[in-house]
Amino acid sequence: MLKKVQPRFECIENLDGTWKVWDNLCDWPASLGSQFLINRPKSRAETACDILNRIYTRDMQYEPARSGE
Repeated sequence: MLKKVQPRFECIENLDGTWKVWDNLCDWPASLGSQFLINRPKSRAETACDILNRIYTRDMQYEPARSGE
């Protein structure tokens, strides 16, 4: 049985119709630089979410070379 893995970042709609990007690992709104990704239009939240998930996935696949090998 395959287990579905939850992405680190996801878009969540706020009650006022704006969107935020949520960091599931930290259980906190995601940020880029010093900006929390909250109160955004849906398209901007989705774009930021996609970028953050790509970065996170790429970083998880990176394995640095070990010294002495």
